[in-house]
Amino acid sequence: MKLMNSFAGRSLLLGAFFLSVLVGATYASAQEERKVSHILLASKAQAEQVRKEVIAAGGDAKAFTAACYKHSKDATTKPLGGNLGFIRQNSGYDPAFSAAAFNLKTGGISEPVLTEFGWHLIQVSEIKAGSAPKKAAAAAATGQKTPAPPAKPAATPPVKPVVVTPAKPAATPPAKPAVTPQPTQQQPKDPAAVKAAQAASAAKAATQKAVPKRRPLAVSRKVILTIESVLSGASPRGSQLSFRKDLAVELNLTLKNESKTDQRLPAPALLPLGFEVTRLSDNKKMAGDFSAVAEPASYFSTLKSWEITGLAVSLNEYFPSLTPSGRYRINWSGAAFISNLEARFAKVKDLPDYSVLKAELMKDNSIRTRKVFLDRSANRSSSLGGDFEFSVFGTVTSNVKYYARVNLTTGTDPIVFELSGSKRGNLFALRQFINLANEGFYDRLNFYDVQADDYALGGCSSKNGMGVPPIRIANLKNDDAVKHTVGTVSFLTRVSSKQGKSRGGEVGSIFFVSLKDHPELDTEHVPIGKVVEGLDQIKKLTSQTLFDSVVILTEAEYKGESPDAAAVASVAKPITPKPPATGEGITLENPEILIKTAKGDLEVTLFENNCYSTVASFVTLAEKDFFSKGPDGGKMTFYESIEQDGKNLCLITGSPTNDGDGDPGYKLIDEQTKHKCERGSLVMLKQYDDETDGYAENSSGSQFFICTQDIPYFDVNFDFTVFGKVTKGLEVLDKLKKGDALEAINVVKKKSHGYGNIRKAK
Repeated sequence: MKLMNSFAGRSLLLGAFFLSVLVGATYASAQEERKVSHILLASKAQAEQVRKEVIAAGGDAKAFTAACYKHSKDATTKPLGGNLGFIRQNSGYDPAFSAAAFNLKTGGISEPVLTEFGWHLIQVSEIKAGSAPKKAAAAAATGQKTPAPPAKPAATPPVKPVVVTPAKPAATPPAKPAVTPQPTQQQPKDPAAVKAAQAASAAKAATQKAVPKRRPLAVSRKVILTIESVLSGASPRGSQLSFRKDLAVELNLTLKNESKTDQRLPAPALLPLGFEVTRLSDNKKMAGDFSAVAEPASYFSTLKSWEITGLAVSLNEYFPSLTPSGRYRINWSGAAFISNLEARFAKVKDLPDYSVLKAELMKDNSIRTRKVFLDRSANRSSSLGGDFEFSVFGTVTSNVKYYARVNLTTGTDPIVFELSGSKRGNLFALRQFINLANEGFYDRLNFYDVQADDYALGGCSSKNGMGVPPIRIANLKNDDAVKHTVGTVSFLTRVSSKQGKSRGGEVGSIFFVSLKDHPELDTEHVPIGKVVEGLDQIKKLTSQTLFDSVVILTEAEYKGESPDAAAVASVAKPITPKPPATGEGITLENPEILIKTAKGDLEVTLFENNCYSTVASFVTLAEKDFFSKGPDGGKMTFYESIEQDGKNLCLITGSPTNDGDGDPGYKLIDEQTKHKCERGSLVMLKQYDDETDGYAENSSGSQFFICTQDIPYFDVNFDFTVFGKVTKGLEVLDKLKKGDALEAINVVKKKSHGYGNIRKAK
């Protein structure tokens, strides 16, 4: 998978004015070059005032840059401190602008200069004398003609910086950077016209990208592994992902070669060796027992073009601790397959072509997974990519206490309901809620209507009060006679006009939390529990806050005991929830990590409260020692460093292949934060799309970069996710360079909840 290698392999070109056009090598190479910055202002009076401000602040480049950040009207160059890069007199700038720039001494600041875009202040920070035309000698040696200089600059700028090699250079003028002051011999237009031109220029500049093209997106993998529950065909209206704890978790696997060429793949009987199962209640990866995998006649087989093969598997044979209860996520990993294969059958390493097949399978997404299910709300189906979620749960009874942990996409502490129901109406409603939660129906839904100090409505698939689940239950009443006091969680009922309230109402998926006492609702709706954590948090929620997942816990799990412990019968008095521990390794604040490098350690705080899913993925990978392993048994490195004006801007790492291809096998949903790309910031890399000449949405994985300088240009032009900040060790950051080893990333502190609710892209 090609990750954002618009960074890798060459210097990053920042700004829409950085390229001088390379047409006519002999003509251009002999010209003097000047590094120019400018501040664009609306009026001469304002320009004169800003000039005085710069001079009063010292008149140097730092003062000029600070004034640009504060006052400039040029949306494109303002984030760069007004930097236009090196220009020549023939670069196509307005004559007045060019004349002022080439009459200044190094460090000088011009008087206000008028162009059709407005009033400019200009500063020259460096001057390069013209050099001998080396390319002319090369052209003469090969018998080629040197292009003649253009007659005049182009009148209309291109949309972005380009390098043009015209077939007829004398007749085709060179392109030049967009939105720069343009040549004109006319007198200034009236103020209204100038203002209109300036607004049009700013609007055009805002749509431009200044990143050179790099590698295209990787071609989709050609082999698809489809995972389907055996319940999908038997129960099309629901319960297709919920297994009773006395039943085996059976899945159908289908392997399809969608390419035009034959593909060498693992023997189908060996596919379970690649499974990774994570328990969502505590984000623990399940230990597999693959002793039941028999040795096949051949470890690898050939799947012909468009050929399909498959098998049915029972996960309990390989993961015996799936019971007695829990919610799980399963995926298939080439790395896990190789590790388990070599552990189960050591002699596979002696196969003559094993190293080639191993390298292919170790590539991320070498076999891409796809999940299949029916009648599930679209809110969940698009958010997990190839990951397949299911639950194992026993029959809900009145003598067992359950809890529902509602994890939010904001990353804040979860909301917890203590669930209860004993008589018919309340017990049936409780079962409906638990079944929907175990099916994942509530994931990606929300409290769509929150009225502070009154109520909060949630759990509607259409998020407007009109949605219904696949199965509904009629004729339910509040048989337990529970009072609607503050914090009560109830199912909303819909009463038939023909039957009236005496028969009860229909329960779907919509529930509400009473934020004040509602005695008038005691005979109308059906309570199923009470909020025991996060009641004040509910009052502050908006409809934009989604449920990342709703996980049902037994009493033992909620009390912090092993999820494998059998469910304990409810005691007479209610359970008081334990506050989160604040000891070693646990924090109530944002998580902390330690990045160990060849030059020293970096202490980092992760912004979990702003980008929970990104941090959850990062913490999970760190705890798996993902960042301590590079290619061929080596170490992960800072495989690229980006420089600008002789200074490092950032260092890139997080790739298991130490290049732009590596990722963890999945992509993350983008998360916007208010944090900036400033010195010490940790920022997720995104995938570059050559076709659109921009960054693909939802394409980050494990690769990230650390800013060694402030990079305001990134904040203005790109939607990168800034997910952490170096709090100690900036002096180490200054010592790091391209090629230095990333020894490991250790999680020092994290919150007490699990980190398995990662929002993955398709």
